Amino acid sequence: MTNSYPEQKMADALEAIDTKGNIVLQNNGEDALLFMPSAVAKFCIAHGYDEQTCSWSHGSYYSNLTAASMEFSPVETHPDERTEAIEHIDNLVDKIDGLESAGVTDADTVLADMVERADFEQTGVAAEIFNLYTEADGAGREVIGSMFESLIGESFDTFLSEATKACEKTLEQSEVGESLDEMMEQKLEVAGNGEIGDEMSVSNGER
Repeated sequence: MTNSYPEQKMADALEAIDTKGNIVLQNNGEDALLFMPSAVAKFCIAHGYDEQTCSWSHGSYYSNLTAASMEFSPVETHPDERTEAIEHIDNLVDKIDGLESAGVTDADTVLADMVERADFEQTGVAAEIFNLYTEADGAGREVIGSMFESLIGESFDTFLSEATKACEKTLEQSEVGESLDEMMEQKLEVAGNGEIGDEMSVSNGER
């Protein structure tokens, strides 16, 4: 007798649970992605997973299913219009490299001109870079850091260090300025009170 759909789904789910209580989410050759309900890191990429003994040679452990899935089954990057344009430019640059003429214009020339024209002191540019970095995943952060260094000629870490020092110095100078302003105001108040006192003393003497 053919099992009903719910019964078949239940049977499939039970088959996915190994004898140690781990749930096999995916298989890929000799490796398996496991959900381990009783473990601290509940997801494991079990390398050399043996279905008979439910053991493996070594594993990579994750507390997040998304991270484990991305590592177990990486998303393939498919060509788009930008990657096609990059390939075309690479081919053009290869041909330009063979030219002996001085003063040729290539991708580096265009990029240098754009960087020179860019207004990096425009308010919010640094914030946009920070947002891009914090919202990116691990691989994306590596790419952003590498691209920053390629364009600026300094590492992203150096930029963060210098930016921290500059901002802290600005705040310190601002606090010193505010303190001086407060001192001047207090002196003016004291001086003003003194003049009033002198005027009152003179008036009393004349009486």
